[in-house]
Amino acid sequence: MDDIRKELIDKYRSYILEIIKKLKKKYRCALSRDDLYQEAVLGLLTADPNDDRGEKIYRAVETAIYRELKQQGLIRRIRKEFAIYRIARAKLFEKLRRSPTIEELSRKLKLPKERIERLEKFYQSALSYED
Repeated sequence: MDDIRKELIDKYRSYILEIIKKLKKKYRCALSRDDLYQEAVLGLLTADPNDDRGEKIYRAVETAIYRELKQQGLIRRIRKEFAIYRIARAKLFEKLRRSPTIEELSRKLKLPKERIERLEKFYQSALSYED
Protein backbone atom coordinates (compact mmCIF):
# COMPACT_ATOMS: atom_id res chain seq x y z
CA MET A 1 0.00 0.00 0.00
CA ASP A 2 2.80 2.44 0.87
CA ASP A 3 4.54 1.66 -2.41
CA ILE A 4 1.38 2.58 -4.33
CA ARG A 5 1.10 5.89 -2.46
CA LYS A 6 4.77 6.69 -3.04
CA GLU A 7 4.41 5.85 -6.73
CA LEU A 8 1.33 8.08 -7.00
CA ILE A 9 3.08 10.98 -5.28
CA ASP A 10 6.15 10.59 -7.49
CA LYS A 11 3.98 10.48 -10.62
CA TYR A 12 2.21 13.77 -9.79
CA ARG A 13 5.02 15.59 -7.96
CA SER A 14 5.88 17.92 -10.86
CA TYR A 15 2.21 18.85 -11.31
CA ILE A 16 1.83 19.54 -7.58
CA LEU A 17 4.94 21.74 -7.53
CA GLU A 18 3.80 23.59 -10.64
CA ILE A 19 0.36 24.39 -9.22
CA ILE A 20 1.83 25.45 -5.88
CA LYS A 21 4.21 27.84 -7.62
CA LYS A 22 1.38 29.29 -9.69
CA LEU A 23 -0.97 29.73 -6.72
CA LYS A 24 1.67 31.20 -4.38
CA LYS A 25 2.44 33.79 -7.04
CA LYS A 26 -1.23 34.53 -7.73
CA TYR A 27 -2.43 34.76 -4.13
CA ARG A 28 0.80 35.89 -2.44
CA CYS A 29 -0.16 33.68 0.47
CA ALA A 30 1.62 33.43 3.76
CA LEU A 31 1.43 29.66 3.70
CA SER A 32 4.72 27.94 3.14
CA ARG A 33 5.39 25.82 0.10
CA ASP A 34 5.66 22.78 2.38
CA ASP A 35 2.20 23.41 3.87
CA LEU A 36 0.66 23.65 0.43
CA TYR A 37 2.56 20.56 -0.71
CA GLN A 38 1.22 18.57 2.25
CA GLU A 39 -2.34 19.64 1.47
CA ALA A 40 -1.86 18.73 -2.19
CA VAL A 41 -0.54 15.28 -1.28
CA LEU A 42 -3.52 14.72 1.04
CA GLY A 43 -5.81 15.68 -1.83
CA LEU A 44 -3.91 13.35 -4.13
CA LEU A 45 -4.28 10.43 -1.73
CA THR A 46 -8.05 10.94 -1.49
CA ALA A 47 -8.46 10.91 -5.27
CA ASP A 48 -9.51 7.88 -7.29
CA PRO A 49 -6.27 6.16 -8.35
CA ASN A 50 -8.13 4.29 -11.13
CA ASP A 51 -8.80 7.52 -13.02
CA ASP A 52 -6.75 6.90 -16.17
CA ARG A 53 -6.73 10.47 -17.49
CA GLY A 54 -5.97 11.95 -14.08
CA GLU A 55 -8.75 14.55 -14.25
CA LYS A 56 -10.17 13.59 -10.85
CA ILE A 57 -6.69 13.52 -9.41
CA TYR A 58 -5.90 17.00 -10.70
CA ARG A 59 -9.20 18.27 -9.35
CA ALA A 60 -8.60 16.66 -5.93
CA VAL A 61 -5.14 18.25 -5.67
CA GLU A 62 -6.39 21.70 -6.64
CA THR A 63 -9.40 21.45 -4.34
CA ALA A 64 -7.20 20.55 -1.36
CA ILE A 65 -4.91 23.51 -1.99
CA TYR A 66 -7.77 25.98 -2.55
CA ARG A 67 -9.49 24.75 0.61
CA GLU A 68 -6.35 25.45 2.65
CA LEU A 69 -5.90 28.88 1.05
CA LYS A 70 -9.52 29.72 1.79
CA GLN A 71 -9.20 28.55 5.39
CA GLN A 72 -6.10 30.67 5.95
CA GLY A 73 -7.77 33.72 4.40
CA LEU A 74 -10.77 33.27 6.67
CA ILE A 75 -8.54 33.01 9.74
CA ARG A 76 -6.71 36.22 8.78
CA ARG A 77 -10.00 38.08 8.28
CA ILE A 78 -11.31 36.92 11.66
CA ARG A 79 -8.09 37.97 13.40
CA LYS A 80 -8.20 41.39 11.75
CA GLU A 81 -11.87 41.92 12.60
CA PHE A 82 -11.27 40.83 16.19
CA ALA A 83 -8.31 43.21 16.55
CA ILE A 84 -10.45 46.11 15.28
CA TYR A 85 -13.21 45.08 17.70
CA ARG A 86 -10.84 45.02 20.69
CA ILE A 87 -9.48 48.49 19.87
CA ALA A 88 -12.97 49.97 19.46
CA ARG A 89 -14.12 48.30 22.67
CA ALA A 90 -11.14 49.70 24.59
CA LYS A 91 -11.70 53.22 23.23
CA LEU A 92 -15.39 53.14 24.14
CA PHE A 93 -14.57 51.76 27.58
CA GLU A 94 -12.16 54.65 28.10
CA LYS A 95 -14.67 57.22 26.87
CA LEU A 96 -17.72 55.85 28.73
CA ARG A 97 -15.84 54.58 31.81
CA ARG A 98 -17.86 51.37 31.59
CA SER A 99 -18.17 48.38 29.30
CA PRO A 100 -19.86 49.42 26.06
CA THR A 101 -23.16 47.81 25.10
CA ILE A 102 -23.65 45.71 21.99
CA GLU A 103 -25.62 48.59 20.44
CA GLU A 104 -22.84 51.11 21.11
CA LEU A 105 -20.24 48.81 19.61
CA SER A 106 -22.50 48.10 16.65
CA ARG A 107 -22.86 51.82 15.92
CA LYS A 108 -19.15 52.50 16.39
CA LEU A 109 -18.03 49.66 14.10
CA LYS A 110 -20.99 49.87 11.73
CA LEU A 111 -21.54 46.13 12.04
CA PRO A 112 -24.75 44.17 12.68
CA LYS A 113 -25.53 43.41 16.31
CA GLU A 114 -25.32 39.66 15.64
CA ARG A 115 -21.71 40.03 14.48
CA ILE A 116 -20.88 42.14 17.54
CA GLU A 117 -22.44 39.51 19.79
CA ARG A 118 -20.21 36.83 18.23
CA LEU A 119 -17.14 39.03 18.61
CA GLU A 120 -18.09 39.70 22.24
CA LYS A 121 -18.30 35.95 22.88
CA PHE A 122 -14.80 35.57 21.42
CA TYR A 123 -13.64 38.47 23.56
CA GLN A 124 -15.11 37.00 26.75
CA SER A 125 -13.65 33.56 26.02
CA ALA A 126 -10.26 35.16 25.37
CA LEU A 127 -10.48 36.91 28.74
CA SER A 128 -11.40 33.71 30.54
CA TYR A 129 -8.55 31.93 28.76
CA GLU A 130 -6.06 34.56 29.96
CA ASP A 131 -7.17 34.14 33.59
